[in-house]
Amino acid sequence: MAAGEPAAPLADNAELTEFFNGLKQEWDRVEDKYAVTTLAVAATLGMWSAGGVLAGNRQAPRGSRSHGGRWH
Repeated sequence: MAAGEPAAPLADNAELTEFFNGLKQEWDRVEDKYAVTTLAVAATLGMWSAGGVLAGNRQAPRGSRSHGGRWH
């Protein structure tokens, strides 16, 4: 926190604490934590890979049709 900035309101901190406590309770109820963790990691990698494909697609060179209508 920079000098002169007000501290975060207590209501925001209470909401975050309540959110994380609820999240912890749900995690404690999960029986197969290994499967859930594996799916979360796979989903994260899939989204990251899809983002890389889309970013690479924007940078791919485009063909020209200047030679008899064929793509080169």
